[in-house]
Amino acid sequence: MFDRDKKLKAAIIGCGNIAGIYDMRAEDKSAIRTHAMAYLNNPSTELIAVADHDEERAKAFCRQWHIDRFYTAAEEMIRCEQPNIVSICTPDYTHAELLRKCLNGRELKAVWCEKPLTTDLKEAEKLVEQYEQKQVKLIVTYQRRWASHSKDLKKKIENNSLGNIQKVVAYYNKGLFNNGSHTIDLLQYWFGVPEQIMVFDCQSDYREDDPTVDSKMMFDGVPVHMLGTDSSWFSIFEIDILGTLGRARFTNSQIEWFESKSHQDFHDYKDLVPCGRTRNRTSATPMAQILENIVKAVHTKIPILSDGKSALETLITCNRILEKNRKRNG
Repeated sequence: MFDRDKKLKAAIIGCGNIAGIYDMRAEDKSAIRTHAMAYLNNPSTELIAVADHDEERAKAFCRQWHIDRFYTAAEEMIRCEQPNIVSICTPDYTHAELLRKCLNGRELKAVWCEKPLTTDLKEAEKLVEQYEQKQVKLIVTYQRRWASHSKDLKKKIENNSLGNIQKVVAYYNKGLFNNGSHTIDLLQYWFGVPEQIMVFDCQSDYREDDPTVDSKMMFDGVPVHMLGTDSSWFSIFEIDILGTLGRARFTNSQIEWFESKSHQDFHDYKDLVPCGRTRNRTSATPMAQILENIVKAVHTKIPILSDGKSALETLITCNRILEKNRKRNG
């Protein structure tokens, strides 16, 4: 064990929604869905400063979270405060520059970055290598890896509880990189990296440079169909896994389980029969789960569930899909 009284100094870059506003506005005050709330509730961390180019927003954030110091420049905050952990909660296109600036911190032990790692694959590859060389932990918020029911499903897949996987169908919307990358990251957490990728269709329901692409991927012989819908009508995140012994339907909140059983009247046929549900026991505290993993990794060297390497693999797969979509559209 490690000494929890020896607090890690934390700082946040960017004072927007995921930094703290989601929890400021939430009705359920016991939930932990932001970086600020996670730091406040972890006995091993102390949030000492924030940085945001908008001074008034930084001031308001400090008042809400009872933080003493704010900066309008991230580089200055890192130099003056020398934090042990830095959270990057800024727009995607700023990540690469800020990840480089964080490495100037002499006391830096971990950087917790919102996804995606960067918007440029070559930059991401360089940064992952630099963080490894400096032995600084790099964490990327693909939070579904930490969800209790996704860990349960990974174990079921590994111990063959569903039998041989026949097919997987995933539904998502609001952009391949924005939301689809969560699906890809979770699929790679369960099945590894896809060997083959094909694309069929796409739509723009988020940004023109981030289409929602329909694709088929092969994971060690398992076909995975990833299908997008229009987010203007509803949000969706579902993964349906069909094995020879049963079925698992995964959503953010739960897994519905089905088992293959002989039909009660027609014994030559088998039906998929509901056999229970597994709730996501950590649905209200995803950021707390991530931060606890970071703290333990800093002190005890346990692995990070979503680190620079795994986030880079997700980025590579997203880029492969996007490139095939470009070629398909000429």
